Amino acid sequence: LTPWSGAPAGTFRAPTGAGWDAGLADLFGVPPEEFVGTHFLQHIAPESVERVRSQTTREYDPQDPGTFSRFSMITAGGAVRHVEVRARRWRDEQGRVVSTGVIRDVEERVQLEQRLDSEMNRLRSIVESGGALIVLATVLSARLSKHSPSVDDLS
Repeated sequence: LTPWSGAPAGTFRAPTGAGWDAGLADLFGVPPEEFVGTHFLQHIAPESVERVRSQTTREYDPQDPGTFSRFSMITAGGAVRHVEVRARRWRDEQGRVVSTGVIRDVEERVQLEQRLDSEMNRLRSIVESGGALIVLATVLSARLSKHSPSVDDLS
């Protein structure tokens, strides 16, 4: 697997550590040789540890389609960054369960999603509290998606 071109990302192979690439050094500020030999959970933010632990310790199934997960990791400087991981699990020549995958930094995307949610909540609050007739409609489906309480008074 290779990182997305130009995106902050890195590839990995665990648990052996082989395949940790320079992209991880850019992403987390930790050279691959420092990442290898450490337990990856120490790089996971506390709020994500249990979810990541349950995903990585689940029973191996050869039909497993792979993992796609978003969680928080801690950089070398202590900053928490949101990442997305796509990984596959398989058995190596010695019969060990091995994961290979890509870690991609999605911090800016998460921040944009949070701002969008905040603005939608603010708009919803305005619509619900306003005495004026306010209607939000989905144009393509001609569906009423949100309206002020005063619209109910019209019926």
